[in-house]
Amino acid sequence: MSKKPMNTFTFLATCYPLGQMPKAPGTWGSLPGLALGSGIYYLARHSIGNIPFWFVVTSLLFVFSIFSYWVIKKTETLWDAHDDKSIVIDEVAGQAIPIAFFAPSWELWLVGFALFRLFDITKPLFIGWVDRGVYGPFGTLLDDLLAGIVVLGILILDFLTVNWIVGA
Repeated sequence: MSKKPMNTFTFLATCYPLGQMPKAPGTWGSLPGLALGSGIYYLARHSIGNIPFWFVVTSLLFVFSIFSYWVIKKTETLWDAHDDKSIVIDEVAGQAIPIAFFAPSWELWLVGFALFRLFDITKPLFIGWVDRGVYGPFGTLLDDLLAGIVVLGILILDFLTVNWIVGA
């Protein structure tokens, strides 16, 4: 097996050294998404002016997704590979989605991380279809973004259900 060339793009794409881990690089690579999501939450909470929270969060996630696409494209071109397991910036982007909309807590990190990894690994329904059927950097990124969106939906439903039941 030949060693993959490294440069600034591959360093970012692999969240070096997390994507280089011999076991479960996607799981290791999801960890920075917890910090990114929490950082986005705090930036949105403390944004200047009357910009709605959801708009700031969504905009920042979109910008990071575009950045991730660009980094993935450069890396896949250099390596002549699609969705290489050591490219984990897509996990960072996907993991940040459910975390960015809620106040950070260890419970949120634990549940959000576990659910994201479950959906990213098992790829149920349309997530699996995208993973198998959409090629190039967009395909590499999209299945992780969808997994993050599904987890966000689950967390929102859980939040609404718990608040409804306890009357908060």
